[in-house]
Amino acid sequence: MTARSEIEVKLSTWAKAQTPPIPVAFQNLNFTKPVSGPYLEMFMLGDNIVNRNVAADGARTYGMFQINCFAPANKGMAQVEALAQSMVDLFPVLPKTGTVSIEAPLNTAGSYVDDNFVCVPVRARYRIES
Repeated sequence: MTARSEIEVKLSTWAKAQTPPIPVAFQNLNFTKPVSGPYLEMFMLGDNIVNRNVAADGARTYGMFQINCFAPANKGMAQVEALAQSMVDLFPVLPKTGTVSIEAPLNTAGSYVDDNFVCVPVRARYRIES
């Protein structure tokens, strides 16, 4: 399983379990943005492979992903902030979940408004041992 698939499966499983389910947009896949109600966008932001030691007998991949949390604009920040906190809670700092280790607590960025939705980006670093 790749970092992308592991993270996407975890996010998708969580989103489908919500009442009502929360739509998720994944990179380079068709997605119809909801007219109202929350939704998520997930992006892999790239990675970097480094050798663990000078003997080059193993490598670690470090990368980042971002989940943009959207809720309808002009209705306050409670819904979008709760959604962002749910993402922080979904990906806790753990030594390993499958092949992916979350390296540090997820961070939120400042909100912005896009097409009648307010967005709070949530970003995380991960590591993969190979």
